[in-house]
Amino acid sequence: MTLPSRALEVAAKALYEGTLLPFQLIQSGAAPAHPAWDEMDERARQHYVRRAQKAIESPTFADYYAWCTLAWRTAPPDSAFAAEMGPEPQAGDDTEHMRGHRAEYYLAHHLLRADDAALLTESAA
Repeated sequence: MTLPSRALEVAAKALYEGTLLPFQLIQSGAAPAHPAWDEMDERARQHYVRRAQKAIESPTFADYYAWCTLAWRTAPPDSAFAAEMGPEPQAGDDTEHMRGHRAEYYLAHHLLRADDAALLTESAA
């Protein structure tokens, strides 16, 4: 499915503000350390646009989760990434990491429902 770039940006902003910022607040108990969407540079925004696009293109949560955790499967076991991130989370694990990705996936798909089509159509105009 191809969406207008503005619609993808709306979905990306929703992912960022609906998943990452609340997660940071829960973890720290204070204001998030991450900048507001409008304060981010284009490179940082494109990271979330790509996540939104991948979530929308993925037919199932398992497909999206496999993409999100690709780094765990491709990083050498003795890499700095593996040392910092630990073992690969499994899709069936009930972790904050998995729940965050699940929220991203379902939020992106929610934005595509007929009830929300006006939001995406309006944002693309």
